[in-house]
Amino acid sequence: LWALSLPVRRGLLRSLDSFARPLRRIAQAFEPFGSDRGGMVVRVLGRKAGDLCERRSWALIAEAGDGPHIPALAARIICAKALAGTLPPGARPCLGAFDLQDITQMAKGLAVATETSQEVVTPLYRQALGPAFDTLPAPVRALHETVDDTLWHGTAEVQTGRSPLAAIVRRLVGFPRSGTAVPVRVAIRRDDDREIWLRDFGGKRFHSKMTPAGPAGAVCVAERFGPFRFVIALEPRADGLGFPVVRGWFLGLPLPRRLLPTSDTQESCIDGRFRFDVSIRLPLAGLVVRYRGDLRTAK
Repeated sequence: LWALSLPVRRGLLRSLDSFARPLRRIAQAFEPFGSDRGGMVVRVLGRKAGDLCERRSWALIAEAGDGPHIPALAARIICAKALAGTLPPGARPCLGAFDLQDITQMAKGLAVATETSQEVVTPLYRQALGPAFDTLPAPVRALHETVDDTLWHGTAEVQTGRSPLAAIVRRLVGFPRSGTAVPVRVAIRRDDDREIWLRDFGGKRFHSKMTPAGPAGAVCVAERFGPFRFVIALEPRADGLGFPVVRGWFLGLPLPRRLLPTSDTQESCIDGRFRFDVSIRLPLAGLVVRYRGDLRTAK
């Protein structure tokens, strides 16, 4: 449909009206390959009392070709309320004009089935650290409370090692180049049970994916950088959090312990602000990269 709209938008055709009949015949020719079933899922994520996050889902399946009736249900409900005199007059956003029960009632007579579900969503680091998570400084906790999408920005100083092997590793992962007062943006997105971190150092981007490493309270997370995957044993400290690497893989193959990178990485709170200091070294390459700076949430 988007492609068909282009000649009209660019003035090559006045209208697509003359194509309606042949397009309809084409659609009918494909009907045997499709189904009379349709569906939709609506998900919302919210925070309840006590910092508890919950995801609620509402699923609908329409059969017997009744799917096209679903978008009209809202209009039917509003019209019914207007005829009954229960719809207040005036222009306003159509939020809260009816509830889920109204939808269920109006869908009677249609081949429609619905289901609701809800689940508690626990931030990855709270899940890994258990009660120790609440002992972290507030700015460190705030960064790791992601249950949907968060954005942070700040500045950093970046140092890089000089060995050829360190340069190869930086290229494989996408680590930033050396610099001072480098603008930093960090976007964190929750995707099921993992977090996707996109880091931007002055336009040089690299990302990693963090997942649980073991059961809840195992005090470990796994992080993947390009072809590398590491298990990190989290170390809660009075001033923040440490990230020593305990296991690693390259292209799925386990790395010997003597080849594991040394990660002198910590997050802390200084003057009420979140601070990070990430230093990565390899036994045969020396310093690969070190970047340190501060982050604050993007309002």
